[in-house]
Amino acid sequence: MPLPPSIEEPGKQSWLRMLYRYRLQFQAMTSASTIFFAGGLKLAWCIFEKPVSGSQTLIDTHLLTIAWFVGVAAGAIMAGAFVHRVNKNISHGTSGTLLLLGGLLFACAPTSFACILCSCLLEGSAYGINQVQGLVTAGEVAHKDIRGLLVSSERVFLWLGICLQLFCTRLWFLYEPTKGYPLHLNQLHGTVVILVALCALACNTLYCFESPLLLHMQERDLAATCVMNRLQSTSYTSAELTQKHEDCKQMLEHDARPMARKAVRKSNSLPLLKMLLLRCYGTISLSLPVNRTFVTASMTGLNCATNCVYLLSLCGVLGSVMGALCVDICGRRRIAVICLLFSGTCAFLLAGVLRYIYEQISLVLLTHLTFELVVYLMWCYQAFICAGVSLISSVYMSEAFTVSAKACCLALVVVCEQFVQIALALLVFYTDFNEPHFFFIVGVLGMLLGILALFTLPETMKISLYECLLKFNNVP
Repeated sequence: MPLPPSIEEPGKQSWLRMLYRYRLQFQAMTSASTIFFAGGLKLAWCIFEKPVSGSQTLIDTHLLTIAWFVGVAAGAIMAGAFVHRVNKNISHGTSGTLLLLGGLLFACAPTSFACILCSCLLEGSAYGINQVQGLVTAGEVAHKDIRGLLVSSERVFLWLGICLQLFCTRLWFLYEPTKGYPLHLNQLHGTVVILVALCALACNTLYCFESPLLLHMQERDLAATCVMNRLQSTSYTSAELTQKHEDCKQMLEHDARPMARKAVRKSNSLPLLKMLLLRCYGTISLSLPVNRTFVTASMTGLNCATNCVYLLSLCGVLGSVMGALCVDICGRRRIAVICLLFSGTCAFLLAGVLRYIYEQISLVLLTHLTFELVVYLMWCYQAFICAGVSLISSVYMSEAFTVSAKACCLALVVVCEQFVQIALALLVFYTDFNEPHFFFIVGVLGMLLGILALFTLPETMKISLYECLLKFNNVP
């Protein structure tokens, strides 16, 4: 069947009017976004802060640091097995329930190492399931003009959760009374997670929008038409809806062709490799080495008596929001290339300044100014990574793969991302970690990936999912 061209409706709508028209598509992502927010809370607790439990042994602290990532990997593997085989509400309901159990363990036993470890694993599993299901759903329910913005909710809400956790922790210690608080800090964290989990379950019940593509897979064409009408706030079959139906049918036919297995493997291999490289590079900004370096630099450069890493999280929020607002206007590839090159440049500069500090520390007269420069460079690095690498990789992940392989490919990318985080944390714990060498390698990777992205990433802005699939296999 020939590919129908993307239809541009007459009378281009304003941005706010378009957001209002497609508001139900954002509502379809509320449950997933809420769990992304909870993931940010736990990620901040594990990596941006020092995990607190009744056990003070070093190995227990290390286990709590990496437990959430292990849970995310396990959740992603589970999601790869049943996403696109069951309704999305089952996936989101499972994620919300696991999140609720994790929050209850945290609130009820705030000093028990075993309970806190289980809580991290449960919440990580909830996030892993939700991440795979959320990226699949967002790509399939979104209108082509706002698909980038809708998928960006994953990164935006993750960083909002990180920021809230760090702000609350800072205020907790800043205004701590002499006699201390009646609550343990972990109980406050657990209570917030419980509220977020209840909110996610409520949203999952209230906004029951299934993916039209899944309904077509189940041969429920009438239900698919009804859902499309609701998601686009229209009760008639417009040219746009006709194109959406054709897009769904063509994506399903792509998997059903003769010799489909070999064709599917071929059409997913290169996009999978590209997403692995992009996503694993982007996750470095959330890693333990980056946060440890910032904490050290901010204590001297900004005279922080307590942890000032919340300032780094603010750069993450601002970068993610800016990227979300620009991704459907400036295009995916352009933003990715610019931010990869600039983040690589910032990492190179960081490596040079840190090497100068460590090798010439006795000759540095204004140490606080030198560390202040490190802080500013890390702010820029974080903003560029969040705006154009992590966020753009999320958008590409929702567009890149065939229907039958999408969940498994996304799960594989998420698992590799967690392995990178765990490996970097273990390097910090058990090796003589060299920050200048680390940032030099990051800088080289950023520059190389920026050049590769220029020639190997397609531009998928404002085109249908089937057209995205074709572009990934025939990059212009």
